Amino acid sequence: MPVFDGVGPGLYRENAFRITGLAVDATPRDIRRSAERLRVMEKVGLAASPGPSVLPPPRPPDETVVQRAMQRLRDPGARLVDELFWFWPAPNGTPDDAMAALRGGDLDAAEREWSRLRPAAEHGDADDGPGGMGGLLAALRGGDTPSSPDALAGAVAVHNLAVLAHTRALDADELDDGSRDQWERALAHWRDAHATDAVWELLEERVRRIDDPRLTPATVREMRAALPTTLLSINAGLAVRAYHDDRTDDAAEHVALMRGSGFDGALIDDALRGAVEPDLARLRAMCDDAERAADADPATGDQAATRLLDRSAPLLTMLAFAFPERHPVLQGAADDVALKVLRCVVPFVTETGRWDAGVDLLERAVPLAATPATKDRIRENLDRARDQLQYLTCQFCEQNPADDACAYEQKLYGEVEPSVVGWADGGPQIQVTWRTATVRVPRCASCMAAHAPKSPTAPRLGCAGTLLILALSIPAFAAAGPGLGFGVIGIGLIGGFFTLAASGSQGGVPQQPVQAFEPVRYLIAQGWRLGERPPNLG
Repeated sequence: MPVFDGVGPGLYRENAFRITGLAVDATPRDIRRSAERLRVMEKVGLAASPGPSVLPPPRPPDETVVQRAMQRLRDPGARLVDELFWFWPAPNGTPDDAMAALRGGDLDAAEREWSRLRPAAEHGDADDGPGGMGGLLAALRGGDTPSSPDALAGAVAVHNLAVLAHTRALDADELDDGSRDQWERALAHWRDAHATDAVWELLEERVRRIDDPRLTPATVREMRAALPTTLLSINAGLAVRAYHDDRTDDAAEHVALMRGSGFDGALIDDALRGAVEPDLARLRAMCDDAERAADADPATGDQAATRLLDRSAPLLTMLAFAFPERHPVLQGAADDVALKVLRCVVPFVTETGRWDAGVDLLERAVPLAATPATKDRIRENLDRARDQLQYLTCQFCEQNPADDACAYEQKLYGEVEPSVVGWADGGPQIQVTWRTATVRVPRCASCMAAHAPKSPTAPRLGCAGTLLILALSIPAFAAAGPGLGFGVIGIGLIGGFFTLAASGSQGGVPQQPVQAFEPVRYLIAQGWRLGERPPNLG
């Protein structure tokens, strides 16, 4: 079992020494006496009231919490973890002004005192002579009086500064300027404590004094190796919790604290990966559900893809908070969603022919794709879907479904190559070759009817009628006077106007939509021209 199994944001609120008020160097006899006192209180009907703590928890513990704390003190492994995460007393019974300030509730005074002692640890670590930390620990193991109490006090101070700042940060109910400052100090102090060999050698000394076969120096080495990830996992868990509670600013702040902590980037990524693993598992389950739904009923693949896109969006946004843009965890999750959407769309459009819905879904999937290979694959399928879609919609009205029987056939020619095939009459004989192509431009029945040329018979009859009316106007002038004559002429001119208008509207296919059709536009871009053959031949 990992040494820090179960350690989380409550590690100080649930710390056995904080709950019971016992010091970290309490003997088994001290623990038994405290437990006996609690049993007596329970028998006489009094609430379990442990001794005063150097830093009381934010809320008084209930009986269950107290009993659980006593049980942890009987477990040597759990006890050692709680010792690491609680205040160590000054060495060798020397005056402990910092602890006195802590008991008096003056946390800032305790911090100042430990900060004053802290440089001794830095100097002591560099000196492994009789006055250094190595000589000090050798004396401790031999039961002699330490030769450098300042060095030992400095090592304790490094550790206690980390515990104090971390406790204050985790005791805060919200992430404000004050708690943010404590978080920065806590991570910086713990980083220093982790790098200070003397801190861990002191913990090894505690293992020797506990004298339990389940604890060895290897246990301490394991704790030291796991400490950074354990500390970072607390912030990672708080970041994920804040995001799910819609406190995105707090989530981003915890990630920023981790990134600025000075710990190795790989350890930070490991901590974040562990915190988001339940959400990654949910995301994988969503992808698998969508694929199964599309396999079971391809006609509903659009619904499965839409559900996946909608439900995965918040989780992908959370991962974007936690990891840089090119991080493998983020890219892998985003690619999984994009590819599963594609996996749903392909059988759906094959089954239903609804390329318009397929295009819409793939357009949503393209921005999700993170790696070039996945982006290319999604875009390639999107281009195919768009090609299919343009053949299914009338190119002219861009609204009605295309009718294959009504398609307009546009002739094109290209790759014109003149060549000399001989000589005649003193000059070269030129032969021109070219290639032809016919592109079927999708069109609906309504547009085909509008494009149909009008019959020439109606305009001709209209003109004849107009001439007849004008001829009749001459006798009208003679018989009835100019009034009737001009009226007949007016009727003739109006009829002629509408006749000419009708004769000018002969139908025909608009060329702009034809040239905008992608296959035609592509050929024109390659140098092809509209028509069946080059002009002016022969």
